[in-house]
Amino acid sequence: MTTDGVEFPTGSAREWIMFEKTIREALEKAGASQEMTQEVSARMKEVYERYDRKFTLALSPPLPENLSSKQRREIDNSIRNAVEGLTNEIHEYTSQVLFDRLCIEIELYKLRSRR
Repeated sequence: MTTDGVEFPTGSAREWIMFEKTIREALEKAGASQEMTQEVSARMKEVYERYDRKFTLALSPPLPENLSSKQRREIDNSIRNAVEGLTNEIHEYTSQVLFDRLCIEIELYKLRSRR
């Protein structure tokens, strides 16, 4: 028996959809032509897909046996918070890199259009 289910986009695909929407809205607001919007969006999708990465981290630090449950939770929370902070920094950095690349793609389009 087969079931036809609804396929939802992966997290990465959802992120691209939101990013592309932002690109298109910004270009439209700036008065870009439909052709420019299409080309810049297509080039940015290539960049996004090329550098799209999901990182995993498996931590299991050796802890002394005599730690209380409270101490173990505190260590766990500390590690969790540090990893979350690093994840946020990576996301901010990646967003800045993508924005910088978007600016370059816009300039490239303008230069190519002059020919």
